[in-house]
Amino acid sequence: WTENAHRYRAVLLEPTRALAVALTPEFGPPRVFRPYVDRRFRPNADPYRTDTGITVAGPGGTPYVAVLSAQGLAVQVGHQVFDAGQLRRYRVAVDGPAGEALDEVLVALRRDDLVPADVSSLARRPRGCPADHPRLPLFRWRGLHVDRAWSAGEWLSTEEPLRRVAA
Repeated sequence: WTENAHRYRAVLLEPTRALAVALTPEFGPPRVFRPYVDRRFRPNADPYRTDTGITVAGPGGTPYVAVLSAQGLAVQVGHQVFDAGQLRRYRVAVDGPAGEALDEVLVALRRDDLVPADVSSLARRPRGCPADHPRLPLFRWRGLHVDRAWSAGEWLSTEEPLRRVAA
């Protein structure tokens, strides 16, 4: 790591910080990922971080994330897994008018080829949810996030990443 830290700073950290600074007026102050995080005990994750990125807390604490890796640039909005309180509030919201609004948002996102990705869900309906509830699939979700990714290319050295992340 120490032999290559200068490469990390020049090629990844500085461009990531520049992106963070450019996005701050619209999204607030971001947190830049640490370069070497031990992730050996996380399921489905490489043992060490091989990417970089930023995260900000959006409205209501919703995480907005941008990740730069050798594969390209990816953005994510939402929670991969809700904590117990978030899950309880989510299910109450899905049961009411907010659930109808969420359905409309999801339909609009699908038109833009954005669908909730890798959303953890229950195999059965949650306790207390009627079997014939019109939004039963939403009740089963244990998180909700939407991702978009673009392959690496020359465009990453232009202003285009800023536009895509902001959009």
